Amino acid sequence: MEGSYLAMSLDAAIPLWMVKYWGYSPEERQTEIDELNASDFSSRMEYILHEGPKEGDTSKAFNDLARSVALLSFAPGGVTAFGRHWEAGRRRAGSRRRDSLREQSEKA
Repeated sequence: MEGSYLAMSLDAAIPLWMVKYWGYSPEERQTEIDELNASDFSSRMEYILHEGPKEGDTSKAFNDLARSVALLSFAPGGVTAFGRHWEAGRRRAGSRRRDSLREQSEKA
């Protein structure tokens, strides 16, 4: 999958969903997971590769996939999918580090 349009699209979409979910509490993220499970989105994953019967099926399936990986990235240790590792905790730690560096530079 490396270098495919799907891989490149997921590389762009998953971090955007992660940013959205950083503002959610663990309970709110669990609600999102429950909604995805209730929608039986896994049965529609073929629409990512093959056009769905209705307009919008492909984009809905793609976004559901990106959302699910983004939500799983908040689990301890993150998630590895499609040859990539996604871990929300690491990104947040990096953000705090940048904030700390910014504060240090402002003090200087």
